[in-house]
Amino acid sequence: MINDIAKYVLDNMPFAMWVKDLDNNFIFVNKEFNNLYRVDINNLDEVKHKVCDKCTIRHSCQERIENVLATSNTNKFEVVISGVNFQCYISPYYDNASKMIGII
Repeated sequence: MINDIAKYVLDNMPFAMWVKDLDNNFIFVNKEFNNLYRVDINNLDEVKHKVCDKCTIRHSCQERIENVLATSNTNKFEVVISGVNFQCYISPYYDNASKMIGII
């Protein structure tokens, strides 16, 4: 679903990013995500287990994901991870026909 060029672009972003499908399954996490969480980015089940399932704001994050999927509107919020504040964005992404195919 994500082509190589998009993966290269995401891997060169200076912040952690993930891409999920419409069923809320990870389909990609970038290298900076690995640097932050120290997980095997090629094992997306491990990412969910080690990061999302243990996250203290997972319920709030899930609500935000559901809102983005329902409304197609970007959701911006802040989280604290290991004492560091991060701004988070959950946004829809679309195919060439402008059909939402996931979130990033």
